[in-house]
Amino acid sequence: MVLLGFQFVITLTVALLLQKLSPFYSFARWIMCSNLYRYLHPSNEQLKAMAGKPAHNNKQGKKRNKQTDNNQTDHQIETFTIPCNLDITLECTKVEEVDLYSQYKYQDFRWLIDFAVCAVVVYVLIELVGIWRPQIYTSEFNIGLVWCCMVAFFALKELTMLTAAYWRSDDSGERSMTVAFGFFFFIMAMGILLIDERFLDFKLEKGYEHFSANLENVYEKFNFNVKTAPSIWSIKIVLALVSAFVGAVIGFPGIRYANMHLDALFFQQYNPVMKFMLHLTFFSPIPMCLLWILPLSKDLFVIKTKDNKPTKLISDENFLYLRIHLFILICLVRLVTSRQLLQAHLNTATQKIAKFKKETGRITNIELQRTVARVFYYLSAAALQYVAPIILMLFFGMMMRTLTYNMSDVTPQSNIFFASNSTENQQRKEYAQLIRSLFSVKLFNAVCSYLAWWTLASYFFTSCFGMVYLKFLS
Repeated sequence: MVLLGFQFVITLTVALLLQKLSPFYSFARWIMCSNLYRYLHPSNEQLKAMAGKPAHNNKQGKKRNKQTDNNQTDHQIETFTIPCNLDITLECTKVEEVDLYSQYKYQDFRWLIDFAVCAVVVYVLIELVGIWRPQIYTSEFNIGLVWCCMVAFFALKELTMLTAAYWRSDDSGERSMTVAFGFFFFIMAMGILLIDERFLDFKLEKGYEHFSANLENVYEKFNFNVKTAPSIWSIKIVLALVSAFVGAVIGFPGIRYANMHLDALFFQQYNPVMKFMLHLTFFSPIPMCLLWILPLSKDLFVIKTKDNKPTKLISDENFLYLRIHLFILICLVRLVTSRQLLQAHLNTATQKIAKFKKETGRITNIELQRTVARVFYYLSAAALQYVAPIILMLFFGMMMRTLTYNMSDVTPQSNIFFASNSTENQQRKEYAQLIRSLFSVKLFNAVCSYLAWWTLASYFFTSCFGMVYLKFLS
């Protein structure tokens, strides 16, 4: 309790409270079941009536699907053909949670969203406690950062599982695209990490200098044979590999977002306000990513007086705070517009029926019904593909905010020698201070800043790629 204090109490209280309330109040259920409408496929009787067929026709084909169980019953699926240009009107109904339980990835989607909400509540409460008790940022262990790391890990895990589902498919093109995304983003990340920090404001080199100095101090205090810290390129290569992995698993979610964005624009073509909001949300990463490029960002906030002396419109500290809060705001805005995109995904069932009407020939009732039903049954996976990258970016931004605002590095004292005559309590404090100095706040802040920028940029790049492919190449 000395290290955790109030944070431990807050974490347990909020976790238990939200666990009790989650069956009744769930943010994931609100996203999926609040004013979302799905389309029902027509039944066999309705299709027969539209096609002018009798209700009972003994000459129609039947497909038998045998189920081997104890009773050895046979289930018959009735199959018949109808004209493709049949005038079919789909009925719509409100999405209920009971309809979502059997969907692929719905339980994972709900768990991730509810866990993220719990982490946000804990994070906000700890930040409020930090105003009254600032020692949680210096002498205590910040649990809010641990919650943010866990949510980012679970979001990345869900993206990995979604990519693995594509990898296990029979289509080799999806595996090739995943590998292509990985290699492309690895080369791109290595090129970005080569750029001088006078142009890209990640502060990786400054954070590494502080970390290496503390690490060499630890080597000296414990009399290790190693005297120098590893090169900064060891960290940059690891970051490039992580960037390639993030880019690979975020590729198909970016294409899914582009698909839903195009569908939303189609269904909102007579609503200019909504179209503007959709475009603003989609292209918002462009100015956000440019805020990390110093010649394009800070120069915009510098003016020249009559004496040709540059005067700053905003200080460096306020510019940094502005960038962090704009980043978090963009993530929140994208979460707010998620239901419009999910409804556009559900509306694609009517587009598929409209395409059938333009074709000639005949189609089976099973194929038509599956085409309509498949749109709804993929709703949870589509929602997870859209929300998981946003949650990953949001919690990177929250970690970046805490590390920038409140956390400060601990520099080990030069007069620590761990004397034998020192008390046990004093030795414990000296050891804790020395080990804590390895967790360089500047380095972790730089890594979070880079990963937040990289996730936003790669998600936007894959979305643009998906839009070009779906609009002009498919």
